[in-house]
Amino acid sequence: MSENCLQLSGELISSPKLTKSPAGIVHCKFKLKHESRQTEANFIRQCFCIMPIVVAGEMATQISNQIEKGSKIKASGFLASHKTRSGVGELVLHAQYIEKII
Repeated sequence: MSENCLQLSGELISSPKLTKSPAGIVHCKFKLKHESRQTEANFIRQCFCIMPIVVAGEMATQISNQIEKGSKIKASGFLASHKTRSGVGELVLHAQYIEKII
């Protein structure tokens, strides 16, 4: 199987941070808070998550100049596991498309 696509909307709860990988690739990193109501088995449930997001390459620099903490966005891309500094794995959305919601 090769399907790996996620679309999520929400509000930035951290300021975008530009970094550069050892290979010289620019990354923009931030966290997105998502809240919604979804229907499952004919019941409405509250959904909440905080998703780390990474944007790579030329888009990283562009998006870092367009969004800030508190911005509302819709992001889509693929999921990958990253290890935190403490060695714990976490899912990260590698955004390939970001739209600012006004």
